[in-house]
Amino acid sequence: MPSWAYTGSTLILVLAIGMFVAARLPAATSLPAVSPEASAPGLVPILMTLKPANASENEVVHLDVTIQNQGNFAAWAATFTFVEMRPDGYPVPPQQLSLSAPLNPGASVVLAAPPFVVVGEGEHTFTVRISEVSPPEADTTNNALSIHVNVRLGDGVSPPPPPSDGIRIEALEGLGIGGLIVVVLLAIAGWTISAVVRRPREDSLVPPPPEPPDHRPPPIWPP
Repeated sequence: MPSWAYTGSTLILVLAIGMFVAARLPAATSLPAVSPEASAPGLVPILMTLKPANASENEVVHLDVTIQNQGNFAAWAATFTFVEMRPDGYPVPPQQLSLSAPLNPGASVVLAAPPFVVVGEGEHTFTVRISEVSPPEADTTNNALSIHVNVRLGDGVSPPPPPSDGIRIEALEGLGIGGLIVVVLLAIAGWTISAVVRRPREDSLVPPPPEPPDHRPPPIWPP
């Protein structure tokens, strides 16, 4: 038998053995695809409070913001930006904080924002925005929260300067009618005493008597 016949028989035998072994092996199980949402953090600002709640103009206020990780993976880093919008539409320069420690899934942290000085009477808007989350979030549509605060005039307003005489009108109002009468009487008494002290004495108004005439003979000159 020629040599090529042995070679062909060997190849057929090898193929038959391979098909038999493949038929005996269990079917391979395909692994499910892992979506990005299955392993990503989700930082959400859920609460923002202002202290004091009833702020007055020119008063220093403090913001506390509660951040919750609603994802299923820990957040290693994040940046929190705080912005204030005044009633006149003027935005205050933003202030930022960073995540100080990893935030696990389901955990929350309360951040104390830098203080703000509320300037202007009316409605102020405070906003916190979350950015630069690591690892990246799957959903960034809920990364901001705003509150509206009505700032009123009050103790935060600087008092008006005193009048030229140094007496404040509000101080006189606090004295009542009796106090006002006492103040007026004291002022009249002070003016009377001052006039008496400054009045010249009566003897200073009488002219001095004239000097007697000199009847002595004139001196002889030269001797």
